Amino acid sequence: MNRKGFTLVELLAIIMLLTILVVLIITNVTGPLDSSNSTIENSQINVLLAAAKNYAEDNINDYASCTYNTNLPIPSLCSISTRVLVDEGYLNEEEIDRLDDKHTIIACYNSDNTTISVYYKDKRTADCKDVESHRIHIEPQIMSTYYLDTATLSTNISTNGVFESFVCEVSPDDFERSSWATCTISSDHKSMYIQYYGREDFPYLSSQNLTIRIIGKYKDENDNEKELTKNFRLVIFK
Repeated sequence: MNRKGFTLVELLAIIMLLTILVVLIITNVTGPLDSSNSTIENSQINVLLAAAKNYAEDNINDYASCTYNTNLPIPSLCSISTRVLVDEGYLNEEEIDRLDDKHTIIACYNSDNTTISVYYKDKRTADCKDVESHRIHIEPQIMSTYYLDTATLSTNISTNGVFESFVCEVSPDDFERSSWATCTISSDHKSMYIQYYGREDFPYLSSQNLTIRIIGKYKDENDNEKELTKNFRLVIFK
């Protein structure tokens, strides 16, 4: 009986088909695993960030120097280790088993509105310089007037980042002094005007502070609504 074997071309075609099948099988098996691992890691990072935010807020004075313009060694002074979070009861041991050692959690303090934020960043480049994309600057931040005088004052506003709108409010937490002045923001958002009304019935024996808040609203990179507050202080002398 005469048996005919495969030709070289047929063998090459079979090898090619088998190779394609192997690649498809590996892709289908490892793809979902990679996606699952990535989902688990992202979920654990979110848990870690939530725990770090709670810890940073409870210890905010420890991170007051961790601002956007700090030149301090961020990893040593502004980072929050997972060990601290576990030891202080903010995180469970099993919640950090998949986190790598190439990243760190840093806390960044915003002196404009005395808040603190936390970020998961590469240890080699961890700093607070690129995390405060929006800032409000006022110049001057403090002005004064005599309690009997009716005065119109103005202060300059400059910003980092794009703001959608600005509003101002006078002493919203101090009802007694809220009628002493009014404020407006210019249409180009570059000035704030304060109108102080002289008071013969000034109820204090010494000078008093009137706080005026500038509130800027913007959207972050995820299109979430955010707002930032900057305080201006008017000192009223008697």
